[in-house]
Amino acid sequence: MTSPAMKWAVLICLLGCVMTFPEGPPTSACESIRPGTRLGQTGLEGHVESPQNIVPTFGNLKEPPYYIHLYQERYTPGETIYVSIIANQTLGLNMFKGVIMQARRHICTSEDMTDVDSEPIGTFSIIPSSGKPSGESLLATMDCSGFEESTVAHKSPQFKINETVMWKAPDEMVGNIVFRASIVQYAHIYWTEVTSAVLLDPSAAEPPTCGASALYSLQASALCLLFTLLKYIS
Repeated sequence: MTSPAMKWAVLICLLGCVMTFPEGPPTSACESIRPGTRLGQTGLEGHVESPQNIVPTFGNLKEPPYYIHLYQERYTPGETIYVSIIANQTLGLNMFKGVIMQARRHICTSEDMTDVDSEPIGTFSIIPSSGKPSGESLLATMDCSGFEESTVAHKSPQFKINETVMWKAPDEMVGNIVFRASIVQYAHIYWTEVTSAVLLDPSAAEPPTCGASALYSLQASALCLLFTLLKYIS
């Protein structure tokens, strides 16, 4: 006979499975690109563990086994660019089930982080997948933060290895761009803040390093004070 404790354990497990989002993330994921995060949770809604890049579990790496590949280094107004979400097979047989990705304006980059703006930029479109019998993609676009088709996400829990979409740049240059994603392997194994290389705006300055502007400002102030002191001394 099954004990009451065992029945509760099975029920909780089933609820956990139901709470995930096999047909795509909710709109609550739009701003943070962390699907369904609730106040006080360390992980994603429906995901019982923290992301691997925050608290890696046994056998998993802090660095994600996925990457976002851009097929060019620069963009122009209104240009369409191919973007791929790829499972890195050099680290073993890796696949993913869930994803949510946006393009955002790049602010700065350091050794352990990339800072981006809070709003999505540009629009995505889905292309048929030649690897599927039906030619249908396993991804779909989402409307986020009042911007149509500004986000791309999974629409099926089927395993994915390499999914490519098209991204159209805004009609005006908006600075350097970064693509950022959360990628789910299983309900309890996922990575947030998976980031592409910087897509360059040829008219913008070189991508800054986080904290560099503050450092330069401090150095300039120190030099100004030094020159002022030397002036009075002399």
